[in-house]
Order: sequence, then structure tokens, then C-alpha cells
Amino acid sequence: HEPAACRGCGADLAGAPVFDERRHQVFDAKVDYGTGAQPSRVVLADFDEDANVDIAVANLDDATVSVLLGNGDGTFDTKVDYATDVTPISLEAADLDGDSAVDLVTVNSAAASVSVLPGNGDGTFATKADFGVDSTPFSVAVGDFNEDSRPDVTTANYSPATVSVLLNTTSP
Repeated sequence: HEPAACRGCGADLAGAPVFDERRHQVFDAKVDYGTGAQPSRVVLADFDEDANVDIAVANLDDATVSVLLGNGDGTFDTKVDYATDVTPISLEAADLDGDSAVDLVTVNSAAASVSVLPGNGDGTFATKADFGVDSTPFSVAVGDFNEDSRPDVTTANYSPATVSVLLNTTSP
């Protein structure tokens, strides 16, 4: 079972413990890990197939995705950055090419594109491939839209208020 993506991230707990309604401490003090410039989206998956949760972060201002591999004890390795197209504002993780390795897909607002970073299964990613979508995309999602057992990609585009659909053509 894969963890859900972190939605609405950005609250700063400022190191204070968080308690539930019974006053039991829910979280320890925060630990910060470096990312690229202006992180805009976080997803969680197992990128190196070691059964530990890893983190990927889309970095809006430097056109990168930062990957932090999990150690299984709540700590993460130092980030490794991978290039995307300009202004990656949203990010998803899925096995797009059917090789059992988790791939990353970003939606790049200023470039009107998505970047696919194929996962190698060892926590590293191959060079990106870019695909055009309608102007000003800001959100990306992955699902099988045509029931061919291959994950497809869709983007929500701010202006002109459209949704772009990219059907997957990889060999099953």
C-alpha cells in the first residue's frame, strides 16, 4: 500500500509538539530537509524499492524535483535534484511505463508541459521527457482513462479553463 500524497502542506509547526484531543503527543518536533527553490508539491512513494517511504518535491523556481530517500527510521538522505521543464507546480508518482519502477510526472505552468522522469528502481531517475499540454497548467493527476491497464496523465489548465489528457502509449 502506497502512502497518499501530502496535500495542503506548508504549515509551520515551529518545532512545537502537536497533541490530539486527549492531550497525547501526536508528533515529535519537526526536522527540516533541504529542497530546491520554492517547493510547490510533495509526493510520497518507494522510489528505490526498499519498502521505505521516500519523498519527491517539485521546486517551482529552479525547475527541478528533489528526491529524498527514506531510511526507514523517519530520517531521509540529502536531496538529489532532477531537471524538469520550467515552473513545475504540481507532481505525481506512478509507474507510467510498466517496468515496476515508480516514475515522476510534473506539470510545468510557464512551459505548458508535463515532464516525465522515468524511475530506475534504485532511487534515481533518467533524463526527463516533456509533453505539451494547454496553457497555464497547474495540477496533474494520473489514472487509466481508456481502460487499457496503462496509467494516463491529465492536467487542469487555468487559462483557457481546460483539461488536457495524455493517453499512455507504452507497450504493456
